[in-house]
Amino acid sequence: ERLDVTVDTVVHTALVLALGQAALRVAGAGLAAGIAGAAGVVASAIVGKQWPPAPTTATNRGLLDALTSRDGFYAMLLLFIALRVAAPTLLPALMVVVAIGTHAYWVARLALRALRNTALKPK
Repeated sequence: ERLDVTVDTVVHTALVLALGQAALRVAGAGLAAGIAGAAGVVASAIVGKQWPPAPTTATNRGLLDALTSRDGFYAMLLLFIALRVAAPTLLPALMVVVAIGTHAYWVARLALRALRNTALKPK
């Protein structure tokens, strides 16, 4: 399990960095957002490991658990390729969205955990 999580994190981090580098080469910007996005991938992996999502057999997984799917990375890659062909000047903007998205998971997880801890404290 640890090997799987580690390899997934390395691959996803490298993918986001590579897309940032490609955006820089094609459109002149995007590397900083790629670096920020890569940091979000690592932070999400750490938070996800500390507070794992519901098992895949759970019927009500919720939005946050759905964000742990690889589908988002596939969609990001396909969108990047489509923009590279059709509208390369939009690649830096896509990288900003990617950077925000990679941080959304871990920030939301920590916020939800803090809210739950606050609700559980006796008054």
